[in-house]
Amino acid sequence: MSVKVTFANAVFRLLSLLPLRGSRLLGRLLGRLMCVFPNRNHRVAKVNIALCFPEMSDEQRLTLLRQRFQALGSTVMDIPHVWSGKNALSLVTEVHGRDLVDAAVAAGKGTIILAPHLGNWEVVGLYLTECCDTVKSMYSPPRSDTMNQFILNARQRTGAKLVPADRSGVIQLLKTLRAGQMVGILPDQVPADESGVFAPFFGIPAFSMTLMSNLAKKTGARIVNAYALPNDKGFTLMFTEPDPAIYSEDLETSVAGMNKTIEAAAKLHRPHYQWEYKRFKQQPEGRASFYD
Repeated sequence: MSVKVTFANAVFRLLSLLPLRGSRLLGRLLGRLMCVFPNRNHRVAKVNIALCFPEMSDEQRLTLLRQRFQALGSTVMDIPHVWSGKNALSLVTEVHGRDLVDAAVAAGKGTIILAPHLGNWEVVGLYLTECCDTVKSMYSPPRSDTMNQFILNARQRTGAKLVPADRSGVIQLLKTLRAGQMVGILPDQVPADESGVFAPFFGIPAFSMTLMSNLAKKTGARIVNAYALPNDKGFTLMFTEPDPAIYSEDLETSVAGMNKTIEAAAKLHRPHYQWEYKRFKQQPEGRASFYD
């Protein structure tokens, strides 16, 4: 292990010694600062909230924006507890819908866990190995070798396996599902040009991945939506049924069902969704960018 990785581990372990309540308070304060000083995340989130909630007043949107950045700061300060804490899984104090996962695994055709950018998706990844023998997820490494090694160590600590975000990784996911095992997918990222179609998200065309739909169609895998929300003692893990359209044989209908699943959860837990991501950066030809 390199000196830089060792140092990063030491810093995260030190931060993980802070009481969870205290680190979240510090995170919320940092979130307030992010709302005060102009920055890219603030600008993007403001655009996305206006696009997705046109019925809101300016005051309501500003309130949501402030709530979002306080939640974001809190999530950032949770990461040391999740990645470096000795008993990270003990932070999961409530689980709802575990029966959906168990039924999907028992069906034997593979399980696809949709983990949108809602709440703390790192907690979802850590917990999934409690549900199935083999869990694989795609991973695009950051540019920093130090950060790459640190993230790999953290995410694979409980036994999950990361595969590259390329064709070889897709093949591994397909094999995993055909073996009756589990894969995790972050479904609300903008994919490469050849790997997506436009589908509505909050009524707006969003270039959306086809990977989940294709994997489900080829294997008959069951799909479960998952996210982790903060509570007073740690996290509440939520497993929910997806929109029924997600199982459609028609690719565009299936992808639209995936987006409806994410949208429903984002509406229910608005401050915890990642509004600062440029979800609508790619638009159909002839439509201007929302983020200029």
